This record gives sequence, C-alpha cells and structure tokens, in this order.
Amino acid sequence: MKNTLKALFLVLLLSISLQASPLQNIVQSFVGNPLYMQNLNFIKRIFRNEDSFFLGSGEVNFKKVLETLKQNGLLNLRLDSPSNINLVFRTRTSPVFLTFSVSNALNALGYSYFYISDASRSDSTLEATYTLNSESMVDPILLTSELEKRGYEINSINKISPLTWEYDITLMHPSITNAFIVDENIANVTLNRVSGRYWLAINASGVMTLSSDTLWRPKIIFFDSNMQIINNITSDDLKSSYTFKMPSGVSFILVSDTYEPVRLRNGLQVSFKVDEPVFPTPSQTNVPTTNATTPNLPSGITTSPYFNPNQNPINNQNNTKPITPSSEDGISTKPLDEDKLNQPNIPNEQELDNSIEKDDKSNPQDGNSQGEMIDLN
Repeated sequence: MKNTLKALFLVLLLSISLQASPLQNIVQSFVGNPLYMQNLNFIKRIFRNEDSFFLGSGEVNFKKVLETLKQNGLLNLRLDSPSNINLVFRTRTSPVFLTFSVSNALNALGYSYFYISDASRSDSTLEATYTLNSESMVDPILLTSELEKRGYEINSINKISPLTWEYDITLMHPSITNAFIVDENIANVTLNRVSGRYWLAINASGVMTLSSDTLWRPKIIFFDSNMQIINNITSDDLKSSYTFKMPSGVSFILVSDTYEPVRLRNGLQVSFKVDEPVFPTPSQTNVPTTNATTPNLPSGITTSPYFNPNQNPINNQNNTKPITPSSEDGISTKPLDEDKLNQPNIPNEQELDNSIEKDDKSNPQDGNSQGEMIDLN
C-alpha cells in the first residue's frame, strides 16, 4: 500500500512538471518537491505575473525569484545536521580573480573556513567548487549580492541538491569592494585601514606618491584587471614617502609594509598627478618646402604661419628665415625632444631586485630619507 501511494505521488508530480512553465520548474527546484506540492496554489498565485520575473534579455531573474520565495517563507536553507556543502562556480574569467572574489565574498558573509575541493577548465570556461561545513546552505541572495559588488553578473543559479548549488556568472567590471578609486588628480588624501593593507583601483596613468607619518618599508604590488601581477616593489629601507611612475596596464594596487603591515594602520596619504596629453608643436609639423612665388593676397593675410608682415617678402625671400613666435603664457614652440618621450621597458622582477640592490650599495640613504622617483614604465 505504501509503495502504491508513493508511485501515485510520483506520477502526479511528473504530470504537474510536464504542465508547468519553465519558471515554475525553476521554482520547484528551489523549493523542493514536497513543499512545492503542499503549497502549489499559493506558489502559482505569487508567481502569476511571470513576465515580471524575466530580465529584458529574456533570461530568468534568478535573484528576484529567490527573494520572492524567501519573503514568503518558501526558501528553506536549513540542513538536518551540520554537513559539508558545495558551491560550484562556472565562469569565463581568470582563476585568480574568481578565487579572490569568491573568497572575499564568503569572508564578507562570515565564513572563514572553506577550501576549493575541485577545479577544472574546459575551453575558456572555468569551474571551481568551494566546500565548507555548515548547518545551512549559504544564502544565495546574499552571496549573489556580494558577487555583484565585485563586478559579476548572475547568469543562472541551479540547486543540484540540498548540499550543492551551482552559480553561472560572468565578470563584467572587475571591482574590489574596499579599494580607493584613483582616476583624477588628488593631493594627500588620507586612507585608514586597521590591517595596514590598502587597495587602490587605478583608472589613469601618472605619477603617484604614497606617504605616512610613520616610517615604513614600501611593499607595492601592481595587478591587471584579471588580478595577474604586473610588477612589484619591495624595500627593506624605512621611508616616509615613495614616488613612482604608474606602470601601464595596471588596474589595482596593493600597498603595505614589507614586514610589518601594522606600521600603516594609522593611515596612508595618497597623491596622484595624472599624465597630461602631449601635443606636437608647430615646429614639429613637416611641411614640404616649395620655391613657388608667394601669391598676391590682401594686406595682412599670409600663407606662412611665421611670416612677418613688417618684412619685405621679395627682398628677403632668399636670405631670411621665418620668425618663430615668442613663448607666451608658458607655451613654447621649441620642438619636443622625442627621445625623452620614450619610456624604458618595464623591468622584470629580477631586474628590479638587482636595481634596488645596486642602488642600495652605491647610494646609501638615511633611514628616514625621502624615496627617489622610480620610473617603472
């Protein structure tokens, strides 16, 4: 008799699933079969306006579906006992930024003990599984909110089982939640982090100066948008400030002390000077020479930008040179030295270490001296 009732229940559930819309199938997977059947009429009523649960692109708004279920007491995340739960993330971003983002998101939700139990890559798609022990599943609404803060877009959420949830995400705009954004000229902006570790998000090229009221040993790591290390600076000498030219391709910077991050816990001052665009002066323009006679033009009008109307163009055309306008308001017509515009190549880590070591031996500095400007470009 018991087996008969179970078989009837499965047949009824199958018939309902076949008749249900794609949205209802997703709702059913989140709620679970027993709870879904018990509250079928209520669920259909709260999801009667199905169009409102779809994005403009036609994809399901998974976050809104989950929020609606939670608000109506239909999202049960509790487990029967503490268990190992799995969070599977599928994305096309770099593994470094994915692990960085997910780990920080879990930390923000209060989870400290977790590990990557599985990872694989197929073509350009990366899949990583995080495992942790908990009495309940990680709240998918809170988790997706934290991922969105870090620049991810949620494509889909799939409940594989009560112990395993899968997230398909796309990185749109890489972001670090506690990073200070530097995209314009600033002077001595003070940041405070108790940890003594400072993240900066860079959106411009220029020269940066980092200083502190407490002497510190600069440790500066440069990352691209995928959190791959581009370059790094480490110093064993105590300094009050450090100035450097921003390397190209930098999106994020981590600033700390080489040995004791707490040295910067009382504050870090940041100054930044954005590079000004370089325009060629008139003297750099290559104008082909010609021996053609100057046409007769109305008085005061000339085809030469350096023609002096006080001179006789006929008497002086063979023995005079165009007069260069004088400098005015800080603008000079002196040709730019193109050699000075070419920055040296970015050194690799070994070359940087050798350079620092060589400078330390040849030019010993006092412990509290100002740092010299380092050009990493």
